Amino acid sequence: MDPTGDSAISVLKKAGLTTRYIQRDTDRPTGEVLVTLGAEGIPDFTIVRDVAWDNFQSDATWHKIADSASAVCFGSLAQRSEASRRIIRSVLNAARQSVIVFDVNLRQDYFSREIIEDGIKLSHILKLNDKEAANLQDCLDLGCTIDDVPESLLSQYNGLQLVCVTMGSDGSRLVSRTDSCMMACPRVKVRDTVGCGDAFSAALVTKYLEGCDIQAMCRAANVIGAFVASQEGGMPDMPSEIIAEFKSIQ
Repeated sequence: MDPTGDSAISVLKKAGLTTRYIQRDTDRPTGEVLVTLGAEGIPDFTIVRDVAWDNFQSDATWHKIADSASAVCFGSLAQRSEASRRIIRSVLNAARQSVIVFDVNLRQDYFSREIIEDGIKLSHILKLNDKEAANLQDCLDLGCTIDDVPESLLSQYNGLQLVCVTMGSDGSRLVSRTDSCMMACPRVKVRDTVGCGDAFSAALVTKYLEGCDIQAMCRAANVIGAFVASQEGGMPDMPSEIIAEFKSIQ
């Protein structure tokens, strides 16, 4: 019995996403994150240990998909166990033609300097929030001010092409090797920020793959992230006007 896993699969199917590549673990429960919303809808996470997520198994189909994917996104949190970390790295090594996106997730004590550095070295795009930028400043001994963290990372890691720092209601900052952009996000009444970072990343990567400039990427990601923050739940339905606005940004 795995009601949490069954519920997750049901949500994905309802959203029109395939579930054929999802791995089920008969020995461990599906992962759970206990979320407490604080001021202004800002979440505090308690992440349950020793769950299915911590024990990925090698799957040749995952490697085949990665080899043909336009983009592959991974995080630091999913690497808290050695088993899952090993499989994630093998999938990334198979993604030879993909844009690799590293979404830093510094939660509880589930990260190390090695995990962060190795992840950045494998990536083309690095996405983190302002608090995580401050943590990386110390964790990686960058020797710069908090405002210069993106530039410092780009100078030290040759494979990086874009660093994105989200700043909550203040919007976001994108820095590439040739350009930079800081942009406020649309003003919304925040109800629940769970999932808005992932939505932001998805919008950003979509516009990156479309070949948009850095201003368009920033604006489109802010639009989607702000909308999700204005709704309850991490996967709200997107109204047609938000979809149209996103598509119009070039």
